[in-house]
Amino acid sequence: VPLSMLSMAQISSFSDAHEELEELNDSTGSWILLMVLVFLFADALGILNLIVGVLLTTTLHLADRNERFRATTERFLQHRALRILRDALIATCEGKLGQMPNSTSVSKDLLLEWL
Repeated sequence: VPLSMLSMAQISSFSDAHEELEELNDSTGSWILLMVLVFLFADALGILNLIVGVLLTTTLHLADRNERFRATTERFLQHRALRILRDALIATCEGKLGQMPNSTSVSKDLLLEWL
């Protein structure tokens, strides 16, 4: 039994599978070879399924990472645009009113006075 388990493990991992299949074909009939080939086909599908699963998981992880990067970049650009707008409003208020506000924030009263 241990030798047969080793043979099946070698066949399923495609490690010297041709030697094992030739030995199996020589020692038994072709009906056992057919059963082993069905096992080999199912094993190949399992390995293929595993590889596709790993690739899909990696792709989904990278897509999520790219989406988070895009959202962070968008928030950064919005923050930058708001900062530029704030600086422009302060400069305009200073030019129109002739004074610099005490803080860097632009209040409602300051905007109404400017208008």
